[in-house]
Amino acid sequence: MRFKFWIIGVCIACFSCVYNKKEAVTPSSNNNVNDGNPTIPVSFKNDISPIIQNNCISCHGIYGDLGSYTNVNKYTTSTSGKASELEGRIKGMEGWNKMPQGGSLSQLEINKITQWINEGAKDN
Repeated sequence: MRFKFWIIGVCIACFSCVYNKKEAVTPSSNNNVNDGNPTIPVSFKNDISPIIQNNCISCHGIYGDLGSYTNVNKYTTSTSGKASELEGRIKGMEGWNKMPQGGSLSQLEINKITQWINEGAKDN
């Protein structure tokens, strides 16, 4: 009797170990997320806001400096031919303290923010 249970257990163990190769999930073009393609417009809601939520809100507060589009947009205007404050800080340009403190955004995130600013920093 124990032998039958042992055989059943071995069969269950063997057949439950199945390897299914699945393709990597890639963002589809209909979800409006820019994956680094400069020909696709950057969206504040889908591209920029998640970067800010993941990297900035912990220090700048959900109700503070960067808690809304209106507050973020204040830092996207360039003056005197210089980069905007947001671009200067994320790139660590001369005259700006690099943000976020203690780390850096990925190059893709920096590119998205720069592209968004160059596209007019729209609330989309």
